Amino acid sequence: MRIRIYRGVGTAHLEINPEIAYRLNNVLASLYPMAIPAKFRSRPKSKSKTFKLMERPLPFAVLRLLEAGGVGRNEAGGTWEFSLSYSGKDEGKHALRETERVLESIGGVPSKYGFTFDFNPTAVLNAIRISGCIPDAASFQFYPTPSPVAEAAFEMLGADRPEDIYLEPSAGIGGLAGLLPADRTTCVEISGLRCDVLRARGFQAHKADFIEWAAAQRAGSTRWSKCLMNPPFADGRALAHVREASTLVQAGGRLVAILPASRRGKDLLEGWEGEWSGVFSNEFAGTGVKVAIYAATRL
Repeated sequence: MRIRIYRGVGTAHLEINPEIAYRLNNVLASLYPMAIPAKFRSRPKSKSKTFKLMERPLPFAVLRLLEAGGVGRNEAGGTWEFSLSYSGKDEGKHALRETERVLESIGGVPSKYGFTFDFNPTAVLNAIRISGCIPDAASFQFYPTPSPVAEAAFEMLGADRPEDIYLEPSAGIGGLAGLLPADRTTCVEISGLRCDVLRARGFQAHKADFIEWAAAQRAGSTRWSKCLMNPPFADGRALAHVREASTLVQAGGRLVAILPASRRGKDLLEGWEGEWSGVFSNEFAGTGVKVAIYAATRL
């Protein structure tokens, strides 16, 4: 229940959750049958959940550091280097650390002179400079897959065959997709900025909410032989994403998903033969989440 007070007119409204209100109306109707219309005694239709995606504005000091830095090609290593230009006076240590986090969030790896990328990050950095924002990690459910978990999931996917085509829902910046053959992998990612990263790394990336994208794909004929995924966990989305992904896997195909450990041991997909890994604890930076890997073959 919630009380909303209107101070200007001196009234207060008592609001009751619709799931409770229709039950209370049924109680009242048993006492006063003619007082409560039938439409107020019926269970309300459940509304589909929507999840607000938010961008996080960056401080001007961080944007100045990103603007001042330079991108160069390391011909010997086949990588790209972003060098930070830092005076230590105007920006401050906090701005420097925030800039480092931004570079890490788009795939940069700290190096001696700055950050190393396995792709040319120029276009992605320009997009950040222009918008002044990066996707908020919590609302976008972006928690990059740690290497030990990613490699264990990849192992459970099975040996690669030339005819295999791969699907990676909620691909992020390619923590899992990077283990797959880029020319045979379809990535789906809701963040436009991270789609730019995926494309720069050589992947076919679709900017879309995976649930909506999967519904559209079911009307087509394409079915993937293998699916590797780390779906969003919040609000029960993990199981919903797994079930949607399963509809896009061909008969005899394989699906491997990183899921909350609370799901471990459960049979999640009807008509599939599944197995579980052990539990991984404290692998995801900044969270205490425990996960387990679910691997299943479509019968």
